[in-house]
Amino acid sequence: MFTLLSEVHFWSFNDVIGIRDTDFGAFRYHEKKASTDSPFTLGKKTYVEKRGMTWTPQNKRPTKLKDTLKELEEYLETLRVVFHHWRDSCTLQLMFNSGLLANITVSPSSGDVLEIVFDKFMVGKLLSEYVSDVCITNTHAFCSYNDNQVTLVYFNKPVVKHGSLRKWSSLDTKLVVVELAGPSGRRLERKLSVNKSGDMVLIWWRCTRDEVYPWSPQV
Repeated sequence: MFTLLSEVHFWSFNDVIGIRDTDFGAFRYHEKKASTDSPFTLGKKTYVEKRGMTWTPQNKRPTKLKDTLKELEEYLETLRVVFHHWRDSCTLQLMFNSGLLANITVSPSSGDVLEIVFDKFMVGKLLSEYVSDVCITNTHAFCSYNDNQVTLVYFNKPVVKHGSLRKWSSLDTKLVVVELAGPSGRRLERKLSVNKSGDMVLIWWRCTRDEVYPWSPQV
């Protein structure tokens, strides 16, 4: 038997999250005007700030971190996440079923959010809001649906510049819709898998025993 010491950081202002002031292993964000009258609350606030963590996110330009955090919370409540991926140890990407992409930069030392950039290039460009799967590489992006179509996105410019992710609108991006072989007229989730080099993609779906073409790979 062993004990694993860890901390939980909620990127949220929501006070519904039940964290006690005496719990120094769980944290969330607080409004600037939130009361710190309790000695326990004041002690935890001091503890957080002395460790270089964030108690109240700033709302200064250009990041407007407080506003973008609340915006992210709203999207998480109203939309469905169809893609999540850590590009590196500090950058998390989320895509929602509307096509909205969120690039979240995280502090490696404290686990706090440093910046959130929303990329709305794909909003309104998806064939359906019923997105089955998404894959994003440095040169392409793929979006599959419940029917026989896949949206293929080409990036004609580098995705990363000066260490930061660029918005898709600045990459001379091209969109192509690819028709897939296989059963038509049926709602089947098409799943995607990309190889390590990013130059091959596998598209697969479930089949039934009475399927005429039980397996139809397309590369």
